[in-house]
Amino acid sequence: MCFWDNSMFNSKSFKLILSFLISGGLIYWIYKSTNWQEVGTSFEAVKDRWYYIIPAVLVFLFHYVVRALRWEYLLGIHTSFLARFNAIQFGNFTTYMLPGRAGEFLRPLYLCKKEGLSYPSTFVSIVTERFFDLIMALMCFAVMLLVIDVPKDSWIYKGAPLLVILAIAIFTFIVLAIFYEKFLLKIFYFFEKFFPKKLFSKLESIVNEVIEGVKPLKKPKNFIITTLYSALVWISTVGFYYAFLFLFYDAPSLKLALAVVVCIAFAVAAPSVPGFVGVFQVACIAAFALCSEPKETAVTYSIVSHLSHYFVFVVYGLILIAKNGVGLLDRKNIDKNQANC
Repeated sequence: MCFWDNSMFNSKSFKLILSFLISGGLIYWIYKSTNWQEVGTSFEAVKDRWYYIIPAVLVFLFHYVVRALRWEYLLGIHTSFLARFNAIQFGNFTTYMLPGRAGEFLRPLYLCKKEGLSYPSTFVSIVTERFFDLIMALMCFAVMLLVIDVPKDSWIYKGAPLLVILAIAIFTFIVLAIFYEKFLLKIFYFFEKFFPKKLFSKLESIVNEVIEGVKPLKKPKNFIITTLYSALVWISTVGFYYAFLFLFYDAPSLKLALAVVVCIAFAVAAPSVPGFVGVFQVACIAAFALCSEPKETAVTYSIVSHLSHYFVFVVYGLILIAKNGVGLLDRKNIDKNQANC
């Protein structure tokens, strides 16, 4: 006899409650374990260096310009640069303001409405984008493990080559899906007998989705440019968080900026309230701890950099709503497209 329904764990209500519990628990831990007097002192120091926020935000916007440029090659068709950039910012706005990571579904919806595209093909381009970002995130993780001060015989240091191997494996999978589709499927179906039917069915769906998503990259030019833009996306991300470190240090560490990027990249995958409140702050604390930097500085850094996200996304999002109306925020649009994907 089963005392609970497994479908409960996949319900929106359960995920929403879990998100608030995780974020709430992390915020409570930060509140109880932080010396807020030192945080106040850190904020006072930031006031004298406020002008560093300007170049940091400019790098932040450049990061999204690169994302918008890359998206055209992932789509494989010409679309308006402004429509792509606005779609990304609208997605960021809704992710930071609405539960359930609505921005992941409203971002392609915005572009579809502006450019007359099909929603499934537009959404699949974002799935492909996630694979490229995962490869870059793993590479950044491996580099971080090699440059931070950890014992050479520790499992953390030894894990770096494994991350590189995993990144290469995913990249190889993408290349096979693009240029050697039949060969990839032949290998994939060879392993069918080793997996439970239900699990293999899910894997088959993922593989087919990837193959569909990478079709625009069959042109070598599109593939090469997408790869280069992906590298630039992550370089600019490090640049943004590095620029914010000038609020606290005369000569900030690039290693610390890299650690912040890596920790945030993986932390935001966890369930959390809109805007990743809680997990974002803990990621910054973990990154500063890896580089032997004070926790209170990390808390201040997390608040200031996170507020910059909110400022850019909310202001830009409200401008888009004022210009286009609130129709895209209709819950029916979100639920419909979540169901389709």
